[in-house]
Amino acid sequence: MEFSVGTLYKFFDNKADLHTEILRTKLEQMEQEAYAVIEARGTPLEKIDRYFSLRIEFFWENREFFRLFQETTGTVCDSRSGASPDILERYQRFLSRVETVFDAGIKANEFRPLGGRILTLALEGLLRAYLTHLGKQPDPQRNPEEAKRLFEVFGKGAIQ
Repeated sequence: MEFSVGTLYKFFDNKADLHTEILRTKLEQMEQEAYAVIEARGTPLEKIDRYFSLRIEFFWENREFFRLFQETTGTVCDSRSGASPDILERYQRFLSRVETVFDAGIKANEFRPLGGRILTLALEGLLRAYLTHLGKQPDPQRNPEEAKRLFEVFGKGAIQ
């Protein structure tokens, strides 16, 4: 099906609204997949390991979306920028869910008692840095061994 760009504006008031809707749709998909991993059986460490792998795989399956997300991530997740409040709230809720897995892992002595929020932010920062690096490459290549080593780096500081 073909249509003109102008047709899009029958459904969206402006480019920002279109952009927000694209982000919302893909973020919902990523959330659902991540929640399935977080709520699946396994130890907290196994869940975080699967979550880490899922986020990297999501990048490979959605590289164009990821570029869009990275371009706006500072504004999407910053309430001072006028970001969509529902996306900001969804992001905070998402981080809180990951935090509960870390909290359970701390109680089970799988993670160092640094606090679930600190571990969540550390993992999120590591993932963002790695995926941003990949996203900026002209022709990034999958390297499962590199991703595995990256998780090991995280684990050295987080795992008991």
